[in-house]
Amino acid sequence: MFNTLKFTIPDILLLMGIAQCLYIIIYLAFRSGRISRGTLPLIYFITMGTAFTVSFLENTLPEIFQHYEILKWVLWSLQPPLCILLMIQVAQIDKVPSLMQYSVILLVPVAYCVALYMSGQGGQQLDIWLRLSGLVAGAISLLSVWFNRNILEDLTKQKNHQERYWLILAMLLINAAFIATMLVNLGIDSGAQKIDLIKTVFGLALVYLSSTSLFRIYPQAVHIAQSKNQKTTLSVYEESVARQIENLIYVQKAYQEPTYSRADLARECEVPEALISKVLSTHFNLSFPQLMNKHRVEDAKNLLRQTNEAMSVIAKESGFNSLASFNRSFKEIVGLSPTDYKKKHG
Repeated sequence: MFNTLKFTIPDILLLMGIAQCLYIIIYLAFRSGRISRGTLPLIYFITMGTAFTVSFLENTLPEIFQHYEILKWVLWSLQPPLCILLMIQVAQIDKVPSLMQYSVILLVPVAYCVALYMSGQGGQQLDIWLRLSGLVAGAISLLSVWFNRNILEDLTKQKNHQERYWLILAMLLINAAFIATMLVNLGIDSGAQKIDLIKTVFGLALVYLSSTSLFRIYPQAVHIAQSKNQKTTLSVYEESVARQIENLIYVQKAYQEPTYSRADLARECEVPEALISKVLSTHFNLSFPQLMNKHRVEDAKNLLRQTNEAMSVIAKESGFNSLASFNRSFKEIVGLSPTDYKKKHG
């Protein structure tokens, strides 16, 4: 049986995309924090994973589903609009896109109706018009970033958010390169297999980019859930301060700034430092340095698993002000030195 299994390079790439999407979906399902923050990324990667799966089953699915080509077109055409929405959410991770911003998805059904009309309700020209209208819809989706440029501009002005800015820029460039490549091939007699391969390669690029960046951007829901389940003696006002601290730590990632102090935290929450200390010890069961280093070490662990950067670079990107403090804190929290952890998990 296994001797008859033969996979082409496109098949292998599609399987890689399916596996990577499943990995991201499972991660986000458990670690994205509030449901509102995790829903859009989940929809995006479920759609992407389904697109990979439908393309992989091209030799069998058309036999049982007569509208297979339409389904495949819809799934791939949804990628640019959904990706734009994901960029918007990444830019303002503590919020979700507005209803007006979600309207970009309507470009896909509009593109289908236009293609159907231009092809004369079907026929051999429908495929060509679908490809063209889908690309136009994708291009318009990317142009919608211009109307949301204030969000990106705000992101560049904030501390510790360069990672999100560069992720959004990379996603935008990959989508633009995909649409440009597809437009070039539209004027050439390209076979369906070549078109599918182009889609797969660019889809994999987006998935890989997300798997190496989104995990560091999305807050760790486990910590939030633990803090919410703790019995505290805080007043209603102090609980609201705890929520502010959660936002600054889990969402804004203030700990990535090496010089960020308890005084900075108190100033941003507009409360005395003594109150910050009480909330941290009661709500989080940690002191300020312990809370900062705990999350810096979590970031460092992700970088050690996913990159081959030098220890000094990982220490700096995680928020430590020196390699010595990085090594000491990492060993205290993890029980292994960063080098040993890299050998075991890298």
